[in-house]
Amino acid sequence: MTTQNKTIQKNTATLSYNKASNIIIQNINTELQKQGRKLFLDDDIKKMYRLFTMYFTNNREFEKFNFEAKNKTIPFDLRKGLLILGNTGRSKTFLFKIFSEFTKEYSPGKQFRTINSIEIQSVFSAVGLEALKKYMYYRYDNYSEELRRIHTKDEIQNLYIDELGFEEPNIKHYGTNIRPLENVLFDRHKIFVKYGIKTHASSNLQVHEFKQHYSQRIYSRIFEMFNIITTEGQDLRLL
Repeated sequence: MTTQNKTIQKNTATLSYNKASNIIIQNINTELQKQGRKLFLDDDIKKMYRLFTMYFTNNREFEKFNFEAKNKTIPFDLRKGLLILGNTGRSKTFLFKIFSEFTKEYSPGKQFRTINSIEIQSVFSAVGLEALKKYMYYRYDNYSEELRRIHTKDEIQNLYIDELGFEEPNIKHYGTNIRPLENVLFDRHKIFVKYGIKTHASSNLQVHEFKQHYSQRIYSRIFEMFNIITTEGQDLRLL
């Protein structure tokens, strides 16, 4: 094991919530200074930062929180990914950016790559179904009579999809209506169930709108694969 890996393991094992919180606040201030902005935290934003810090440090306190669904209470679970829902300008994308950097050093097992839903849609429009394998992490078996897609676990990574629902749900490809993001979400659910590999996402949609924008099959799966966190309040870009 390299010295760097030993350091990472030590940091991950010994990092308390308070230490992690201090690191996060320092990283936030550094990033905001680059953008010429000042730190502003209302109660709702503070709650999101606390939840993210607990989640990405595997703090069991995270699981004392829950999401109030229409007919039931769904407890948070560290094994699931994060889905942040709320109006524009509520630091959803910024939050994931900060914690992406944090996980690289302090929580490598929770690292994730980032992709925007519009980018997935654009690449699909240009390339077609071949483009989706990048986000669904398939390899192709060319030795069978028919082209088969086979999971390779060592190539699959945690994934964060930014601005989920902002894309057009239907794209025409060779005259056929395809729903690229619905396909990605459906497949990422299978990956989660099979391997425990997480998908994170942020969206301006409300929970019930997932059924309208995608389908019932996606709506029912978001509760299984995501911890749903909602944020309300003023657009911070307008402050």
